[in-house]
Amino acid sequence: MNITRTAVLSLAGLFLAGCRPPQGPAYEGYVVGEYVLVASPAAGRLLRLPVERGAHVEAGAELFSLDPRPEQDELTAASFTLAEAVATQEDLTKGQRPTEIDTLEHEQKAAFAAQTYTDIQLKRSKELYRTKVVAEENLNLYQSADIALMEIAAALDSSIQTARLGGREDQISAARARADNARAQLAQAQWTLDQKVQRAPGKALVFDTLFRPGEWVPAGQAVVSLLPPERIRVRYFVPETALASLKTGDAVTVTRDGAPPVTGRISFISPKAEYSPPVIFSRESREKLVFMVEVSFAPETAAGLHPGQPVQVGGASR
Repeated sequence: MNITRTAVLSLAGLFLAGCRPPQGPAYEGYVVGEYVLVASPAAGRLLRLPVERGAHVEAGAELFSLDPRPEQDELTAASFTLAEAVATQEDLTKGQRPTEIDTLEHEQKAAFAAQTYTDIQLKRSKELYRTKVVAEENLNLYQSADIALMEIAAALDSSIQTARLGGREDQISAARARADNARAQLAQAQWTLDQKVQRAPGKALVFDTLFRPGEWVPAGQAVVSLLPPERIRVRYFVPETALASLKTGDAVTVTRDGAPPVTGRISFISPKAEYSPPVIFSRESREKLVFMVEVSFAPETAAGLHPGQPVQVGGASR
């Protein structure tokens, strides 16, 4: 019975020993947070601030809103500019109005009719000139009129063809460029208006609010400070002699006062020493060299840590 009991206790001891955190030197450290400062690229009066310091927000939650009226006016003006540019471009590609083309065609028909009459008179004048009934001056007059009417008819025909073609290619290209520029200005105005409302990029703690509703916020000035859980880390320092036993990805145990230990993984080991001794190294100066190490955690674990909180970091394991 005693032998059996001793064996059970030994096995239990081995099992508990295997479940203990890795043994090794412990280092003092502290919790750090990398804050996300949320700002708008546009200035304006703070209209709404629906979040408070210490609140937890989800991705997409509204953080603050600035007065959008100036940007709304710019968007309206850009819309009118685009509509005008598009109308001009379409007008140039259509050519002249049908009524204008009809007028040119009527003028052309009148010129053809006049030329027909002149041709008849010219032919008659030539016959009378041969019989010496009319003078040479009359013949020359009808010949000049016939040539002039032919040129007028040809010019009208060219005008009709040009009217049907629409604007010149360079005019159409210029109108198209103005329309494209107006579209870009409209998109810019819409983007600027959208920036007057800022939302949370991800799940985070509202660490601080820096303005109050009614205050003027300059462009680019942070209004809300966020602390995402993935940006909470533990930072501690190890001597040079401990570097060989640490690698990124190693698991470490972090202990806090009044809370159970948590496990994280080494995410960064500084390649640079925090203390630089004189040029000539000695054993004493080497012992003063320390390297910064950072530990990251799963988001649910990091949510229980607070920046500035002192911790103890146990030995690393893989």
